[in-house]
Amino acid sequence: MKRLNFFAHNFLYSAPCILGAILFVFGATFGQTTTSCANTFTNPFPNCAFAWGSISSHTAPLSFQSVWIGGENNGGLSSWSATATNNSCGGCNLAKTMAGITGNFAVFYTYFIGFQAKNQGGLGDCNTKSPPNLCTNASAWIRANRAQLINAYAQYAKAVYAASPNKPTIWWLEGDFVQYSDAGQVTPLSYVELGQLAHDMACAIKSNEPNAIVLMNHSPWITNTSLDQFWANMGPEIDGCWMQAPGDQEVLNNSYANNGRWDSLSVHLNHRPIMAETSYGSLSGTRGDGWTTTTAAQINTRISEGAISVLFNENNYSTSAITTLNPQLNKTMCTHTPSGVAVMSPSLQELFFSSANVAKIIQFGNVLNCSNVSGEVNIVTLTGQKVMHQSISRIGVINISSLPKGVYFAKTDRTMLKFVR
Repeated sequence: MKRLNFFAHNFLYSAPCILGAILFVFGATFGQTTTSCANTFTNPFPNCAFAWGSISSHTAPLSFQSVWIGGENNGGLSSWSATATNNSCGGCNLAKTMAGITGNFAVFYTYFIGFQAKNQGGLGDCNTKSPPNLCTNASAWIRANRAQLINAYAQYAKAVYAASPNKPTIWWLEGDFVQYSDAGQVTPLSYVELGQLAHDMACAIKSNEPNAIVLMNHSPWITNTSLDQFWANMGPEIDGCWMQAPGDQEVLNNSYANNGRWDSLSVHLNHRPIMAETSYGSLSGTRGDGWTTTTAAQINTRISEGAISVLFNENNYSTSAITTLNPQLNKTMCTHTPSGVAVMSPSLQELFFSSANVAKIIQFGNVLNCSNVSGEVNIVTLTGQKVMHQSISRIGVINISSLPKGVYFAKTDRTMLKFVR
């Protein structure tokens, strides 16, 4: 399996930050420790225009710049403990700079697990160090250091909010996060445990930086089964996805046999926004960076599949091409309501499903809205096991909140919907 060489980008920063403390209390189990912090995603980029960014510049036509965080000594904490406060916040420098520039934003490559598992536990990235490394012992390290890890997130977010209280920062969580569930781990995390950890990391951020935007990494090398289970357990507090992805084709780079695609991933994400990046390096032939070297029509297809931006990891992009492309690009997603918030009323269903005699099932949060459906609706798993059924007489609602998180099909004799709970 090919994984990103995140430690190749190991830039460490040190800057004084405003101190604060949030104490997270953890029980003996691995389960999540905070309540929901989901909110509606609001696109930060002006007029919801497709945005361009770089690892080293934010000069127009670029509108965001990235920095790696989490590599500070003790993850920015004064000591590696669940009660320490932050005294080092390299990302705060960029956040404060972006706060003073209209329309520009800071993006954090957030790699607390990778950096601190190396610093505290001697575990290198999988393609830079032989075992024990992140592919074999990281999950055990996470279990032993979970409270300190969540506290590092909370304290860092508090310092960032002090540096930029009126403008959100965008957190790209833990590259190759899915690897901590791999069978090669000594004590792998289950997908449920991954979801619980992601929940607590996101809520540690949002509890201390209320306007933060939090995206989880998608690893294109995983199998279809892993794809289903991983994203089915990423809750609504995860605002979207960031990933290596070219703009000039449907197939994702490094996707191997499962042949991951933009369009299918969008479904698994429940149509959350996607921020792409180009750490795959140069593409074959004359494809260049895959974004400034493609057509507006291709990028507009990516926009229809959830893309709102791309970050260039190399400095070989064309600013003149960006200027030429921008007027031809469609608006991106402006808002996205997380699962479990939006519910369609019966009167709105009647209006929405007004097309004559067309059977439809549409998911709105934790309900399925059915129209022109008469008879039984069966809810089945990906393996075909029936887990729920309900009779509908033309218009009705099926509450799916009791289902375990996962991917399902809602089937009738006239229509079918694949959905993620």
